[in-house]
Amino acid sequence: MFAASSSLSPPLLKPRPHIGVTPEGEWLSRRCETRPNTLFLMRRLSFFRDRMWQGKYEYYRDEKCSQPIFTIVAKGKYIQSKWPLAYANGFRSRFDLT
Repeated sequence: MFAASSSLSPPLLKPRPHIGVTPEGEWLSRRCETRPNTLFLMRRLSFFRDRMWQGKYEYYRDEKCSQPIFTIVAKGKYIQSKWPLAYANGFRSRFDLT
């Protein structure tokens, strides 16, 4: 296929089937994040095979995240949509709370 191609006649490649992407695993803040109203945040998000997710959001008073104020824990189900038109290799998700 490639041997018969040239700069004037490139090879015709067959499209590959879409491979589903799942965000299974964990995502953690690498450092203390700055939020509005002088709050600071560390996040831990977990994604599971059954399309469930859980997030732990720990808020702090200081930029080193050493003085905790409050923690929010949320969980639920996520739904992924088809490929959006604006992003060639991305997907959109909707996160529902349970």
